[in-house]
Amino acid sequence: MAFQFRLEKVLRVRQELVDQQSRRVGEAQMVASGLEQDFRDLQAQVQNILASETRTEGISTSDLTQRRHWLDHLERSQVKLGEELDRARTVVNLEREKLTEAWRDLEVLKKLKERQKTAWQDEQNRLESRELDEIGQMRSDRARREKLSAEREQVTLGDNLTMVRPGS
Repeated sequence: MAFQFRLEKVLRVRQELVDQQSRRVGEAQMVASGLEQDFRDLQAQVQNILASETRTEGISTSDLTQRRHWLDHLERSQVKLGEELDRARTVVNLEREKLTEAWRDLEVLKKLKERQKTAWQDEQNRLESRELDEIGQMRSDRARREKLSAEREQVTLGDNLTMVRPGS
């Protein structure tokens, strides 16, 4: 008889939850990584515009005003994107916490299964040992009976020989 863990279905469900949560963490990290890249790109654009503002020779006032408006727009976009990035990082952290919790729940069941399997194996070993002891006892008893029976036959044969002796 093989070991059967009664909560095997629950263990499989918990494993599926861990797998699903791992995928959610991965997806959240991808979103956060994309936002981080967008944020870096915006920063680079702002830095380029700020660097080009130092060179104002030959640029009309309307071009400078347009550049300033564009810079303001990029800075507002940068603030919005920073807020989105913060939310995305919060989501990543929450999903990681959920993953940790799901993993703990899974590990609890795995440890329970292992303890129960060890207890089952110990019981199987104890039963096997008892059976082997019984078999050994039966062999010992049989050997003792055979020895006693053989001794009785010798005694009987020995008695018969003494009775048959001629000339006594």
